[in-house]
Order: sequence, then C-alpha cells, then structure tokens
Amino acid sequence: MPIVIFVISTFGLVLCIKYNKISLSSFDVNNFIYYLFFSVFFYCLSSTATPIILGIKDYIISFWIQTAAYASGSPTPIKIGLPIKIYLFKKYLNTSVIKTTTAIIFESLIRIIILFILVPLSGGLKYLINIKQNYFFIIPIIVIIIIVMVFFQYSSGNLIEKIKTNIFVFKTEFKRITKNLNITIRIIFIHIILQLIYTMRILVLINSIGIESLTFLQVARAVIATSLLTTISLIPGGYGIREVSIIYLLQLEGIDYANSIFISLADRSIQLMIAMFLGIFASIYFTKKD
Repeated sequence: MPIVIFVISTFGLVLCIKYNKISLSSFDVNNFIYYLFFSVFFYCLSSTATPIILGIKDYIISFWIQTAAYASGSPTPIKIGLPIKIYLFKKYLNTSVIKTTTAIIFESLIRIIILFILVPLSGGLKYLINIKQNYFFIIPIIVIIIIVMVFFQYSSGNLIEKIKTNIFVFKTEFKRITKNLNITIRIIFIHIILQLIYTMRILVLINSIGIESLTFLQVARAVIATSLLTTISLIPGGYGIREVSIIYLLQLEGIDYANSIFISLADRSIQLMIAMFLGIFASIYFTKKD
C-alpha cells in the first residue's frame, strides 16, 4: 500500500535529517508553498490526457479517477493503478475497456518517446551512460494490460477468438488515435509541460532548504533522466528507482549526498501524502455517486 511506502519514506527522511545533521532553520516556507502548488497542478494536468484521447469532456470525474487509481497503486508485480483506472472509466464514464486501454498505451508511448528526446536535449545522456544498472528495458505494459483486459472483461466462450477480436479492435482504435494529429499534439504538449512542472517542483524544494546554486537546466537534466529511468523500469510506482536516480544525478549536479537524500525522500513523502489526501476525497466522491 502507498501508506507503507509513505511511512518508510518519512522514517528515512527523519533519519536523514537526524544523522546528517541537516538544518531546517533556513527552510523557506514560500518556496514550499510553490512546491505544493506545482504538485497539485501536476495532478490536475496529468489527469486530462486520457479523457482528451477518449474525447471525454467530463474532466472532474477523470481527475478523481486518476487520483483514485494513483492512490490505490501498490508494490505488486504489475502497475495495479492501471487496471483500476480502466475499471473506473468503464463504470463511471461508460468507456469500453479496449478504448481506455488503447488511450493509456498511446499516452505511455508518447511519454516514453518525449523522455528519450528530452534526455539528450537536456544533456542528460552522458549521465545515463554511466549508470550501470539492468533496468534499461521497456515495461511490457501492452502485454500486461491486454491480458488483464481479456481475462477480466470476458469469462466465457472461445478465448482465442475473443483475444483475436480484441487485438483487432485495439489495432483499429490505436490507428484512429494516431491519425488524429490534434490529439497527438495536445498529448505531447501536456507531457512536456508535466516535465517542466516536475522540474520546477524539485527546484523550489531545493531552494526551500537554502540551496540556490543549481540552474533550471541542471535540475531539469536530473529530473528528466530520473523520469526516464522510472518510466522504463519494471518497479511499480518507480519505488527505489526514482529515489536512487535522483540522489545520484543531483550529486552529479553538485548537491552533496545528505541534501540529495533529503530532497529525494522529502519529494516522495510529500507526493504520497498529497496522493493519499486526494485519494480520500476521491473515495468520498465515488461513494456519493454510487
């Protein structure tokens, strides 16, 4: 459960502050307020991509679906938030499983392509080459989601025929989306803005503890490279991958080890806290709708 990760991250944050003797006396509250603003804005903007692809105008319900899916994610062999998101879109917006699945896959591919482009543009490629880890492979997200889609949507009949039918429908829907240049441009724009927001979030968090030596480009380089590593890893939620990556890359940009750990754990803890907080409201929202 995310609450377990939150407890672990918070506990690690406390230990980091205690044993590394990090002083929070100069903590800038104004920068922290900006951090919270960028965080909420990130959640709001990221929830618009799927409904845009699906042609859904009800962004409020989509926001709560995205929030509920993220908050319910947990360290399991698959990214459990995706099947939940697909289920909620079907239940509350009457969107077919195949259409939502196709939209999520399309959005994920756009995100990966953008990150692969932004990493060398930001100068982060030289850092990624030096990381000798074995998680440089794309998530088999398409296979996993299609398997989940088939087994949970259908329970009887000729399974092979239904798989063939669903694959055909998926290909048709995917072609329809990719041929819509307007949708593609909007999704590309959204994910570029999301990376800018993520960068600003980390930058103001760094500034809030009195570190102002890093430029926007330096932070962007670390953040974008971290996003790529997190996205293509098999670890649900990027737990561990994101923390280690941001710690390592921030050190390469000039931040000392203790402060890099603090930034990494503080960002994870606060993001999980916001997600759980919004998840509570999402639960209340859907309870009232049922």
